[in-house]
Amino acid sequence: LNLGLLTHEEASRAELRQGDALAADGGSAGATHVYVANLCFPAELNDRLVSLLSHLEGSLRCVMTLSSLPLEGGVVRGTRCLREAPPRYVEMTWTKRFPVQYYCC
Repeated sequence: LNLGLLTHEEASRAELRQGDALAADGGSAGATHVYVANLCFPAELNDRLVSLLSHLEGSLRCVMTLSSLPLEGGVVRGTRCLREAPPRYVEMTWTKRFPVQYYCC
């Protein structure tokens, strides 16, 4: 988890979770940062994801996705604070530079 980007104290507070965020016990409650590899999600699944994100707004700070989420006025549809930020280019297994979409409160 710590590649020198976090202090020991910061790393000790980080918790990585993997699972089905849409499941009742998906473990997304209280999440501050969410990464979703939604590159091949159908529109209906992205809509369910947006609904979940709207319920996390009390704790959520930033969402990173591989495909864009639906927006209304620069904010993720159905949320109050998830504003679109400029994408960042990240190295993936299939390419050196892939645009990751950022939405932050």
